[in-house]
Amino acid sequence: MQPTKNLLNIQKLIFLLDDFHFNHFTQFLEENNAALPLQLCLVIRKKLPEFETIDELNQQIYGACNEQSKLNFNQLSVHTFKLTWHLALHYPSYLINNITRVQKHINNGELEMAEFMANTTLEIAEKIGDYTTQTSILELMLHLFIILKNDKLISKAASQLELAQKHRKLYSS
Repeated sequence: MQPTKNLLNIQKLIFLLDDFHFNHFTQFLEENNAALPLQLCLVIRKKLPEFETIDELNQQIYGACNEQSKLNFNQLSVHTFKLTWHLALHYPSYLINNITRVQKHINNGELEMAEFMANTTLEIAEKIGDYTTQTSILELMLHLFIILKNDKLISKAASQLELAQKHRKLYSS
């Protein structure tokens, strides 16, 4: 599994969306004539759970991989990620379904995929301000680290959880 730092935020988000939310988002893009963002989402979704490189995605969208197309592609990926405000407006906790997906991977002994999905969910939840999902995934990760007896990760997850709970309380008031 590819480390999350090598992926675009929009790749991570598309990976995390279930079929219902993905279809809702792509329908929103279609209705608003957002052809390139729609194309990007469809290209990303096509190969999941594998990920294409940024240059491969750029080539598929723009047909070239030069400096101008790289600049355009970067702007497209950021713009497409920002368009997910529509999901957040209609489904504030649209990432929460990933909790059960992570649990399923843990229960099946697929710890690498569980860790990847948990870290990706946490990262995107932080970016979009989804404190419900953020606290839930951190609670799950903390529980896993306690089982694994990893004191370093227990401490890190506990402090992240405390901060997320403060944000959740602050912003839900």
